[in-house]
Amino acid sequence: MNFKTAKHYRDKRNHYVDKSEWQIFENVHEPIIDRNAFENVQRILENAPVRRPNGDGEIHPLSGLLFCKDGGAKMHIRIDYRNGGKKHIAFCSEYRKGKVKNPKCHSPHNIDADLLLQTVADVLHKIADYSISNKADFEALS
Repeated sequence: MNFKTAKHYRDKRNHYVDKSEWQIFENVHEPIIDRNAFENVQRILENAPVRRPNGDGEIHPLSGLLFCKDGGAKMHIRIDYRNGGKKHIAFCSEYRKGKVKNPKCHSPHNIDADLLLQTVADVLHKIADYSISNKADFEALS
């Protein structure tokens, strides 16, 4: 790809231009991997959750899996050290973006991520207990 940026006439800095003005030259170099493998990896990465460590270097088990109920945006997980404890809080990533002029999400949707994780674990334990006690019914469900 070429011509993704252009110098602005006023400040002489590079600014990104519209995608319609880009020039894409295909098949210039011999590819390292074949097209099928590339498309398969892109498809897998598109659906994979982003899991980044927080300031303490840990990755929460629900990181990259929570989404806002209103806007559908991702929810970030941060650690709250108030009141002498360590608590994981999930909040909407779009809440603070453009809040005054163009609000994308009207509520921060704070969720206690540790409580949510415990709830998910309880549900999975109930499913496991049900699958053990009612094996035939459980196999019929799937």
